[in-house]
Amino acid sequence: MTTYFVFSDEAGEYRANPTDNFCQRRPYYVRSAVILDVESWGLLKEQFFELKRKKKLPIDKEIKWSYLWSLTKHYNHQESIPINKPYYFLKNYKLATLYDFVIESCKLLSGCSFCRIILTVTINKDSNTWSKLSIYKWHLQEIMQRIEMEIQHEQDSLAIIFFDATDRNVDRLLRDAYSSIYFEGDFIEKYSHIKDSISLELSHHSFGVQIADYTSGSFNGFLRDYEFSTRLFHNHLYTLLRRELGTDEILGFGIREVPRNRQFRSQLDNKLNNLLPSID
Repeated sequence: MTTYFVFSDEAGEYRANPTDNFCQRRPYYVRSAVILDVESWGLLKEQFFELKRKKKLPIDKEIKWSYLWSLTKHYNHQESIPINKPYYFLKNYKLATLYDFVIESCKLLSGCSFCRIILTVTINKDSNTWSKLSIYKWHLQEIMQRIEMEIQHEQDSLAIIFFDATDRNVDRLLRDAYSSIYFEGDFIEKYSHIKDSISLELSHHSFGVQIADYTSGSFNGFLRDYEFSTRLFHNHLYTLLRRELGTDEILGFGIREVPRNRQFRSQLDNKLNNLLPSID
């Protein structure tokens, strides 16, 4: 039996009936899923924490993707880090050290015997009326379908999905949505290769969820044309995206717009075809 761990996290935000200002500040809602075979997970986990030790970063604290941008803003405005901010513990670290840590963490994935990345994305527009529950469920459904299709060729394979625990209401929504999809089904008759419930864990204790955070964050930044995000995504994550066998097609297989949107998919296709040259 081959067992896979799937780690998922989100970037951006979704809101029904958003204002123009909200759409400008948060144009996308993104969710990532990083699939690792158990053996690779064990190896990469040790390498990840060794990397933290090497850079003298605290083992028990998470370097969130959002912290990079908050710290950069303080630095650009020549501001001190407020003591009440969750990233205050990073006040004495150089930004270059933190950015390099994220790059090196994502580089670790290239050493996997098996790694696949799935990304789902919703474009925020003032015409969006879908509830947050519906959007969460659709993203989760797209991810579950692609996990099942990716590993179903192995008869005894099993995927266990881990989500970042957020607040109690969101966690309940995710659990309920997962259960509904799993037991009521969709075009996939049976999710026989996925565990029957999701697992929620604290991200600062989970190497996998932290990598999923960097994956969703970099893709969100790539969509917004941020240079660092684009380079990270292209150089260290793009080749790991799930693809259609025989064609290497990514859209619909490794990246999925939610809900289906032909115009947005065409825009994604153009962006993927115009990625920056590989620069470390």
